[in-house]
Amino acid sequence: MWSLEMHSYGNAVRWREGGEGSAQDRIPPVLAALPLPAFALRQNAQSVGLALAEQAWTRRNVVNLVQLRFEYFLDAGGLFHDYYGELFDVSENRLDDLFNDPSYKWLSEFPRRCKAGPLLKSPSMIVQQRLQILELGLRTPPLGFAI
Repeated sequence: MWSLEMHSYGNAVRWREGGEGSAQDRIPPVLAALPLPAFALRQNAQSVGLALAEQAWTRRNVVNLVQLRFEYFLDAGGLFHDYYGELFDVSENRLDDLFNDPSYKWLSEFPRRCKAGPLLKSPSMIVQQRLQILELGLRTPPLGFAI
């Protein structure tokens, strides 16, 4: 069985094996990213946009908050995999490449468009990649949440 161990200075967290249990109990938590084609469907893309709108995060903080969630989960011993079981890249460099607009205007326009009504066309490939990361970030436990 794995438990979350946090040191007194609060920054270092890791998974610690302890107690009796089967080998399956000793597997650290894994979050799997949905496959990219799932976000080509307008209804799935709209669902992510609506979920993002409900967070009420400022557009400039969205990427930072998602990155903090990823780092917290990784520091706690969690893993991110793609749909096929391979490690999934959630690095800061990848997020910087996907969200390379300094004003982050897309992060406020897309949720607003989703709230206005059904999307009229499938998202472009870059939007699908952004949605894949954002959806995974929304499912990642927030800071301070017991994993």
